[in-house]
Order: sequence, then structure tokens, then C-alpha cells
Amino acid sequence: MQETCQLSTRDEILPLRAKILRPNQSVESAHFDRDLEPNTLHFSCAVAGEVLCVLTFLPNACPVIDLAKPYQLRGMATDTAAHGKGYGAKLLNFACRHLQENHLASEVWCNARESAIGFYEKLGFQSVGDYFDIAGIGRHVVMFKMLGKSA
Repeated sequence: MQETCQLSTRDEILPLRAKILRPNQSVESAHFDRDLEPNTLHFSCAVAGEVLCVLTFLPNACPVIDLAKPYQLRGMATDTAAHGKGYGAKLLNFACRHLQENHLASEVWCNARESAIGFYEKLGFQSVGDYFDIAGIGRHVVMFKMLGKSA
């Protein structure tokens, strides 16, 4: 079956974000402070109407490198049953193209979990700065990607 990547609402992406990133907590525990701001964009990838991967982008300065027009990636989550099937890469590429084609960002960045560094590197992200710990979540590093001159 063919996947569909699209812009979504916070309410559409929140259940999967909560299931994967905040297991055994309420769905609302996965709400981020800036989720409902007008420039925050939520994206999802679904197959046969079932949301399998989600992510959020919001305009935000990177704390370790000066970027001209950055958007931060937050809350990327893929359903456990869909791991390794390429949905995350397809969704992230779709979202980055949207940001670039709509002249919203020239770079994207994220606080990458140590276990996800290889995933981001395959998609053209580079690590910058030192590793750091986020309480209750684990070791992270900042990663960024240049989207191109047309953004």
C-alpha cells in the first residue's frame, strides 16, 4: 500500500507522539508549548488511513550554531510496527521540501537522541556541539541540515 505524507493538525499527530515518546502517560503529556502557534507545522505519514509516523517543525533559533532561517524538528515518532520501513525518512524529506518550497526555512535542526544519529546522518544532517542529557529521555546531540538556497 502507498503511504500518504501530508500537513496535519496537532490533534491528528498527538496520539502517536504520545504512544511512542510518552508511553504510559496521558496523550496531553505529549503536547509541546508551541504546538498551537500559527507557524508551527505538524506532518504525518499514513497508510490506509492509519497514521504511522509524525513530526513537528517550528521556527526556533539553534542554541549551538548560528543559522539564518531555522526551523526546529520536534516530536518525531514512528509506530513500532512501522519501524524500518522508510516512513520516517519519507516524512522528514516531505516536510523539509515543504519548508524549502514555501520559503519558510533555510535550515532545520533537532536535538537528536543518540540512538537516532545514524538515521539523521543518512538524510544529510550533521552533528554539532557536545552531547547532553535530557532528564528522563537520555543522551542527545544537536544535528542540523541545510535545505538549499531557494528557501
